[in-house]
Amino acid sequence: MISLVFIVRLKNRENRRRRRSETNMKERLISWELLDGKRRARDQNGVPRGHLTVYVGHERMQRFVIPTKYLEYPEF
Repeated sequence: MISLVFIVRLKNRENRRRRRSETNMKERLISWELLDGKRRARDQNGVPRGHLTVYVGHERMQRFVIPTKYLEYPEF
């Protein structure tokens, strides 16, 4: 005959596992959503939305990613 203490311990263990797996699932979903949001914020070239790529230099070109609001300045 199974004792009541054994049954209670089994149920407690199952509940802990269930809570742990639910927590892990929530953490994975949150991290996936954050990662997905970052992916959407960038275009295929790896440039964030609202920015553009500028190449500077004659012999050795350097790539800079700048905000598009900088285009308002006369230096550009």
